[in-house]
Amino acid sequence: MAKLQLKKEYWKSIRFYLIEVIAVVLFIQFIAGLAIVNGLSMEDTLCNGDIVVVWKIGYVPHPGDVVLVGKDNPLGVPLTKRIIAVEGQIIQIDEDGVYIDGQPLNEPYLKDTEWSRWPLELTVPDGQVFVMGDNRDESIDSRNVGCLEKSGIKGNIVFRLWTINTFGTIQT
Repeated sequence: MAKLQLKKEYWKSIRFYLIEVIAVVLFIQFIAGLAIVNGLSMEDTLCNGDIVVVWKIGYVPHPGDVVLVGKDNPLGVPLTKRIIAVEGQIIQIDEDGVYIDGQPLNEPYLKDTEWSRWPLELTVPDGQVFVMGDNRDESIDSRNVGCLEKSGIKGNIVFRLWTINTFGTIQT
């Protein structure tokens, strides 16, 4: 009798832990996940090696959002970038700065306000976004590879878990 009770408790525990594991996997796969920042292009907002939370479910790209772009892009590696413009917006870059639909873009998050600029003007095509890194001189982004598909965005980076001295929300 005791053996039977012990066996029932064992399977009850296994079932409980299995349900927890499935719930965590589904949460990470479809709702929010973790990612590691690779590279210097988003300094000082995000640094190489930072561990971040990426919100996936129901995400709609907006200018100013910091996003994780999947490796299905012209560079073939996951990218962490800031959305500068979305479909239909006109982006202009000149020696004075970045303009969206003729209005200067306020960018308090930039690592260095003095970055190499070359003239650029384009309208972001349907279904695409224009992205740049906050550390412009160290970033390969839409200025180099063109606009990226919205469908390639894995989610919005909303929180930094690590490094511990920079734990918190992401500046937009």
